[in-house]
Amino acid sequence: MALAQWKADPTDDREFWKRIGGQIEEGPSSSKAIDQVRQSLSAESRSARQEVIIKDFSSLEVDVFHSSRLLEDGLRNAVGVSGQGKLDALRSILRSELNVLQIATVFSKTLALRRAFRWGGIVFLNEGFDPNLREEDLSDVVPWVVTSIDLNIAEILGDGVGSRRLGRLFVEAWRRWENTTEFEKFHLFGLILRTKPKDWSNVLEEIIESVEAAQWRQKAFVDLLMLDYKNGLNTVSNRSAIKDLVAFVEAKRSTNRKSPGSKRVKSIRRIMEDEGEFDPE
Repeated sequence: MALAQWKADPTDDREFWKRIGGQIEEGPSSSKAIDQVRQSLSAESRSARQEVIIKDFSSLEVDVFHSSRLLEDGLRNAVGVSGQGKLDALRSILRSELNVLQIATVFSKTLALRRAFRWGGIVFLNEGFDPNLREEDLSDVVPWVVTSIDLNIAEILGDGVGSRRLGRLFVEAWRRWENTTEFEKFHLFGLILRTKPKDWSNVLEEIIESVEAAQWRQKAFVDLLMLDYKNGLNTVSNRSAIKDLVAFVEAKRSTNRKSPGSKRVKSIRRIMEDEGEFDPE
């Protein structure tokens, strides 16, 4: 994908997307090289060999993110690509975004202490930067940094491929992918929430059910839902469905059950409404 060229001549657009479509069909390349350098990064020794590997890692990340942007463009515009090809492209995009979260995790202490940090093809901006933050306080701040990055990834993915035209693709990914990771579940959740295809709320409920009640991503689900409720363009019925999903998460957590009863969900929703949880800020 990194070798694809988009010429300035507008008559070349059709041929460009044909090439992109073919590359999507080929699927993602092996991640062994990236795994190798990532493991080296966590090693204790700072040998000359490791310095070379770290530079290689940064260069590989640039290629990964560049390829991911091309895949996003291809997914939005590809014509004649099979459903499986689109699913493969989507999974490759999510895997490249996982690299962002992994980098944020590795450098979380550095991110917490800086206003901005650049690595490979990405720049992290710390909007909650505190110049008075001390090293001994990092244990409290680092989890916030990592979870904030994950929410930001969801927003970026929504802007990149969150087209309503692709809504059914995201549902198909949830239905058909095997061994779906927690990261993939969360970002499929965000994309389905953004695009709202048919039966979207039922699909999101299924994803919530698939994640353990005490898992930290349950809070992230609520964060995404509340952001969409307060900032998205939603119909009255969509807003009501979002309230039900927020209450579903809270009921799941309080009962520690995979699927809490509807009476419990309605009760929690009523309490949250009475307490002004859904009121505009």
